[in-house]
Amino acid sequence: MIEEMNNPQRDLPIAIIFSCLVVTVVYTLANVAYLTVVSMSELLSTPAVAVTFANRMYGPMWWIMPLFVAFSTFGGVNGSMLTASRVFFVASQEKQMPQLISFLHVDRLTPIPAVIFTCVVGLAYLLITDIYALITYLGFVQWLAIGATVFIVLLFRCTRRDVPRPVRAPLIFAVIYVSITTFLVIFTFVGAPRESLMGILIILTAVPVYIFGCVWKNKPKSFERMMHQLTIGSQKFLRLVPGS
Repeated sequence: MIEEMNNPQRDLPIAIIFSCLVVTVVYTLANVAYLTVVSMSELLSTPAVAVTFANRMYGPMWWIMPLFVAFSTFGGVNGSMLTASRVFFVASQEKQMPQLISFLHVDRLTPIPAVIFTCVVGLAYLLITDIYALITYLGFVQWLAIGATVFIVLLFRCTRRDVPRPVRAPLIFAVIYVSITTFLVIFTFVGAPRESLMGILIILTAVPVYIFGCVWKNKPKSFERMMHQLTIGSQKFLRLVPGS
């Protein structure tokens, strides 16, 4: 996302600081409101705290709360779509995914193939019928991946001190983040070892894909022709140009 900003050195810290402050304040006030209206026993037993709160506060207008929750969820999906698609986009630029995913729309300059690929992956997750198991799988995998990524930032800050960094965050934030994600990963694994192991297996499925896509250089000519035809056809249909 940084490469799509006009002035990331100025705008990125402002966006991070204000967004974190606003979200922290709003979530804290929401929890204070819940604890003020709903008793602790009800809070622990109800499957939807917000709905119970809305029933107490708004009566027949209780449906407003699920509507606001849906809006919040939509905002989360929108943010995830933006960031996840850019991860696939950059991976394609680094030749770790098919070249087509790094293409941009000729007018809007948006990574449409990366967004479509993200949607396809998201729809595939819907094949899992147990939503709580899915949350556990993805929660463990997400925090493990993010924690490892931020740990690499710490490692590079120590081993590659002279590398130019357009955006340089204070090191203490990375240390705190890695500490919190480590706790979340351990807590999730202890609380749900079966689901956590399934999450690890999901990660390991990327190994044969990586070997096939990145390590194996001499692929069959028929496969190369098929990928070339798919790329050309997608360029014509979606009006795409190479991102570089």
